[in-house]
Amino acid sequence: MNVTAVGATAQTNLRLFPADLAEVPLLSSLNVSAGQAPFPNKVDVTLSPNGAIRIFNQNGNVSVLGDIVGYYTASSLTEIDARLAALEASDSDQDSAIDTLAAAQPFANVGHNPASLTALSTTPQSMVTVPITAPVDGRVTVNWSSSTANADTGELIVCYPDLDSAEPTEVDSSAEGAATFQAGVSGVNGSFSGTAQFAIGAGESRTYALWCEEANGEGFVGARTITAIFTPTP
Repeated sequence: MNVTAVGATAQTNLRLFPADLAEVPLLSSLNVSAGQAPFPNKVDVTLSPNGAIRIFNQNGNVSVLGDIVGYYTASSLTEIDARLAALEASDSDQDSAIDTLAAAQPFANVGHNPASLTALSTTPQSMVTVPITAPVDGRVTVNWSSSTANADTGELIVCYPDLDSAEPTEVDSSAEGAATFQAGVSGVNGSFSGTAQFAIGAGESRTYALWCEEANGEGFVGARTITAIFTPTP
């Protein structure tokens, strides 16, 4: 309704409400000053079961004009509710599409062990690890690098990447991603690196490790880094 107060004799407020309410509500529909010029205000009010409303005036006398400009029905509210539900479903579909798109993007995790030199033995040791959880089917490319120091003359150091849970009985110098370092003179420092790829399924969590051992004499590895790059299956 457009409701207009005319000729108010005192400052007052008007309250419109369903005619079947037992008590007058506290919320005002219009606030009016004495002698105020007519000024309309939009008011939404629920009808009583028989389709009536009441108007309460708090102070003085005032004339009230009411123009009905529209109405709401249960069917229109149902339609609005259906539209809201459709919008919420659309938002949910968009969120799902965003999640799917995010899961299809490559990402990388990096493991780094900057510890001081670690002495090697003829038994393979895990030098540094990095975890990966795959959101979808894909592959993991593992890149690694390590420094060496204080190797005896002729010392052969072998490293290669594999699963941390699959401790090898010996490091395989022919495995994918394996690399060797052989000291030509005693006390030499150097570095070496390698790359390997592994398949991984959706939802799988794996930890990749750099395994190293020495073939003879005495050798050490220093700062080592392993990077696992996940790429989804096209």
